[in-house]
Amino acid sequence: MAWKAFHNDEIDVDINYKPLNQIEEEEIIELHQLHDDSTAEMFDRQSDDNDVKSKLLEDSQETFTVDEAINHIGFGPFQILIMALIGMCSMADAMEVMMLSIIAPELRCIWKLPRWQEALITTVVFVGQFFGAAIWGKFCDKFGRKTGLVACSVWLLYYGFLSSISPTYVWFLCMRMLAGFGVVGGNQGNTLVSEFVPSKVRGKCLAVMGSFFAIGSIGIALLALVTMSTLGWRWMLALSGIPLAGFICLSWWLPESARFCMLCGNEAEAYKTLQKVARMNKKSLLPGRLKKIVVAVSMSF
Repeated sequence: MAWKAFHNDEIDVDINYKPLNQIEEEEIIELHQLHDDSTAEMFDRQSDDNDVKSKLLEDSQETFTVDEAINHIGFGPFQILIMALIGMCSMADAMEVMMLSIIAPELRCIWKLPRWQEALITTVVFVGQFFGAAIWGKFCDKFGRKTGLVACSVWLLYYGFLSSISPTYVWFLCMRMLAGFGVVGGNQGNTLVSEFVPSKVRGKCLAVMGSFFAIGSIGIALLALVTMSTLGWRWMLALSGIPLAGFICLSWWLPESARFCMLCGNEAEAYKTLQKVARMNKKSLLPGRLKKIVVAVSMSF
């Protein structure tokens, strides 16, 4: 071991020098660990500073909610198109329900049914609606308004067509009950419309949506007038699915609810949807970023 004395008038220190080839491996490892710890601490401090700066930057930006954006954009061509498109679903739902009063007496004569079996043709549809209401509601809350609306439309079109080729009374009852299960899912259309129209005209728009149900009711009566005496009840059932087929073919244009996207944490998709609404209405979107929706959960005992 080499020793060297350093002398100064004010300081008298003995410094212990070791040649590099005599430094033990443990001492080198300890030096490296000390350097790594200090470097990691420095990076952690820088990362915390960056997080604070990012948080301050976000807080300084203007924010707006989905409802504020829709109210700012206003009512325009986008809302008219979405109401017309979803109105096709309401028309189809009306046809499926109102045709029961037309087709039940016809089937009673063809299949020689007693009165209670004729009444059962109508009853099973509402039984299907009873079970479908809660299921379609949970489905749309989990997978989206658009997805649920398209899914129930495909379901209704499929089982509505199978009803038209039913060979027996029992088979027909089963198909009509499954069709009723799909009919009730069409109510999600009104939910989707209400989330895309400004609050000041929301009541009027939903009232207008009810008129599509009336149009469907009139449509099935006219269709029966043309087909029942010529083509028969099976053709009437098959042709009543035309509005649904049209909706399904055009559903690619239908956007998902921006509010639903925000509830799912998909801010980018929600902003993209609002940009589409603003572009079609020839309006500008509010500056800033979307404000996250906070859902309050209440517990009752």
